[in-house]
Amino acid sequence: MLKPLPVGTWLIADFEDPGGGPPLTVETRLHARSVRYGVHSPSVRGVKAGTPYHVTLRLYDYSRTRLIWVGEKDFVSQIDDTVVPDKPLTIGPGYFPNPELKES
Repeated sequence: MLKPLPVGTWLIADFEDPGGGPPLTVETRLHARSVRYGVHSPSVRGVKAGTPYHVTLRLYDYSRTRLIWVGEKDFVSQIDDTVVPDKPLTIGPGYFPNPELKES
């Protein structure tokens, strides 16, 4: 049986930057009634297919003074970012064509 997380727990994720440089950090407070949590990295460039990228997850108490748990995982992309456009092809909840990509 898993214990519930304390109210106000912080989830901090450090994503390895494929372009180099310091890790990209995302922080969020967890809600007491949730049992699943997710985080997304900021936009990144320089991803290479088949290369593992490291992510570290840390849980801290509400004051960020007591470390509760640490987890680490590597993720591997199946495609290079050379096949990903610089701007999104669609925007919004209705997947409307991006007006910034108008054909000339």
